[in-house]
Amino acid sequence: MVTPPSGSWGFWVPEPALVVGPAVPDRLRRYVLNWLSVREPWYYATRTIRNRRAMFVRWWHAYLDAGLNPSASPQASKARNFSKVLDVLAEIFDKNNINTEDLKPMWFGQPVSSVDNNLCWDMAWELPEIGFRMDLFMLDRALYQQDRDQAASAAEGVQLLNQVFSGGNILYINSVQQRRPCLTELGRVWQVP
Repeated sequence: MVTPPSGSWGFWVPEPALVVGPAVPDRLRRYVLNWLSVREPWYYATRTIRNRRAMFVRWWHAYLDAGLNPSASPQASKARNFSKVLDVLAEIFDKNNINTEDLKPMWFGQPVSSVDNNLCWDMAWELPEIGFRMDLFMLDRALYQQDRDQAASAAEGVQLLNQVFSGGNILYINSVQQRRPCLTELGRVWQVP
């Protein structure tokens, strides 16, 4: 069995199925609202902190289940790694002067108190998009570190990556893509009688 090297193999953002996949409505609401509470500070940290830290799936699960209050969920309070989650988040909040009392669930600047299908669809699009962009960015940084003699500076490399994405920033999405019909929906429309 292959074991991952320590300090790697984490996820920059939680897996979409973890956040919007719970079948129990109360759990779905808790997971979505807990993610939306730290989403903006987390994204800000991924753009600004030099030594970014990814979190393992079980860490994301522990956080999404209980938020910043480990007593909110019996499962999360028993998780051995919950303290590691709080360490990672505390590092981000401390470096950016974020008061955890001020964290409110927000979606593109709008407060969120309830969870509906449209929000879940949008989050299911946004999470892998940001994950892909973060992986691409980290790959670029790793390759840059390996070849320091290259002509382009690190800043020029980031500028090139930024030009690829709408909004001009690889690590930030300023709006959700308009939902288009999926292939099965299109197939129903264009079926030959």
